[in-house]
Amino acid sequence: MKMSLHCGARTVLGGRMKPLAPTDPQSVGRYMMLGRLGAGGMGLVYLGRSPGGRLVAVKVVHDELASDEDFRTRFRQEISAMRRVGGFWTATVVDADPDADVPWLATAYIAGPSLEETVRTCGPLPPDSARVLACGLAEALAAIHEAGLVHRDLKPSNVLLSGDGPRVIDFGIARAMADRGLTGTGHVIGTPGFISPEQAQGKRVGPASDIFCVGLVLTYCTTGSGAYGTGDSLQLMYRVVHESPDLHAVPAELRDVVIRCLVRDPEQRPDAASLLELLGRPKGPAADSPGGWLPDQATVLARRYEHEARQAGAAPPAPSVHEPAGQTAVSARSTAVTTSTDPTPAAAGAGYEFRGNVWQRSLVTVGVLAGLGVTLALSFPSSVVGTLLVGVIAVVAVSNLAALVFARRDRIRIGPSGIEARARGFRAALPWNLVEQVAVVRVRSRLFVVVWPATGAMMPAGVRRGSHFGGGFRVFTFPVANAARRETHLLEVTTALRRFSGGRYQP
Repeated sequence: MKMSLHCGARTVLGGRMKPLAPTDPQSVGRYMMLGRLGAGGMGLVYLGRSPGGRLVAVKVVHDELASDEDFRTRFRQEISAMRRVGGFWTATVVDADPDADVPWLATAYIAGPSLEETVRTCGPLPPDSARVLACGLAEALAAIHEAGLVHRDLKPSNVLLSGDGPRVIDFGIARAMADRGLTGTGHVIGTPGFISPEQAQGKRVGPASDIFCVGLVLTYCTTGSGAYGTGDSLQLMYRVVHESPDLHAVPAELRDVVIRCLVRDPEQRPDAASLLELLGRPKGPAADSPGGWLPDQATVLARRYEHEARQAGAAPPAPSVHEPAGQTAVSARSTAVTTSTDPTPAAAGAGYEFRGNVWQRSLVTVGVLAGLGVTLALSFPSSVVGTLLVGVIAVVAVSNLAALVFARRDRIRIGPSGIEARARGFRAALPWNLVEQVAVVRVRSRLFVVVWPATGAMMPAGVRRGSHFGGGFRVFTFPVANAARRETHLLEVTTALRRFSGGRYQP
């Protein structure tokens, strides 16, 4: 059996778009390249912009494949078949040139995180959202199968979640079902953990194989785990052929559908149309509001992608890390992020500045303590215990009042040169060469900017003192705010980190 396990490129933006390297093309066809989105078995994927400003995902095949005439033949056939795929739930082909020196194809760019990232970041989807997802997958597969194709690699990273619904991407390894000569028995194309039994055995696959993968994807999105557990490729392939899936954590309202999809005999699985009937109409907000099909945290993540897509479509191409510093600064200045909560004047320079509200916290604390002190004084007018309690409260209130008077507001500035942070107890400038990784960490309802130093780098003393977090250091604490304002702060700061950190930001 010829093993050809394939992992497709992740054609998403979401902070993982890298600046163009010196060896990357500045344009492909009529599209200007803005940055690199990912890489897969077939080639590299770039974010491109058409002359009219439309964003596309451009897949450029590897040089060694470009020189293979058999591959070019197969690539032409795939493009022809892909153009026949309609439907709302797929990323449609908008342009291609299989006869170019380096063949390429462009698909509609979907501004949204993958299902894999969403579950990893936000947790499993609730049943109503999962049902909307499943209906979208079923409709997408119906269109794909009607065009005579089998996807063959339906997995969480090949499903993007936009604000108005899921999209199926990466047809780079799909094969025309009628093209028997190019997809013979013995070829395994897919991803361990998300392949059907017939794929694992190297047998011919048909539309039923994609339906099996729908069951695997539904299991993952509702439980956060694979139906056949974890392990190496051979273990996962053995289990999918010989063992039963673990579905105990799948919500009861979806378990029967998943069971029907995961029948080992492909003849017994429903087709895409029958799967839609089994799923029924989605219920709840997901059924009535195009933008409300995802839970709140996942919606925020999807909107962050949409925000970045708008920026990429309006802004000049992302600067290369190899460009001169002056050129990078000009690009950054033209796309600097501002905040409506505390606008930074233009004189602040290129980059983004966000200020916390220490004085608000101190003022609230003083007010609460003063009220508590008055209540105790009135409740225990002649009690020694009451007097002592009032005294303690008075001391704490005075200390917070002093902090209110003398404290300087927390501030973080993110720009091309690095991070400048100021908080109680320290003030530090952290150039990017000192930073290995930076992230925004959520602990319950609190948000922190955390940096991890580069190997051998020494953080300033103020940062090192009392700010350890998971091997890194907290350099900024977001102000206390309601949920909506807090998510706005999160979007603004993470957008700046993506823009300026040179790939160091990790969601």
